[in-house]
Amino acid sequence: MSNKATNGYFVNISLGRNITPSLAVQLEAEVDNQYLYNNKHALEGFIMPQAEYHISSGWMFGIGEQASLQEYSSKTEYSTWVMVEKEF
Repeated sequence: MSNKATNGYFVNISLGRNITPSLAVQLEAEVDNQYLYNNKHALEGFIMPQAEYHISSGWMFGIGEQASLQEYSSKTEYSTWVMVEKEF
């Protein structure tokens, strides 16, 4: 195992709201200090709006569109996430 596979600090927060008993929306954001290579670290962050469908009590199926930016990159990267989540 390499110590180069670890990240530095990170902050992750999400806020959500039920729209109906079966549908919810959520906004998630994160900032972290990611290890790249050659002992370099870079700030990285993303924001992801999500739509959630309650499958059953406490379980949700979600889809989100993530926009991320890394300190050494001058372009925003976009990706679509499909998730199964558990409420706590």
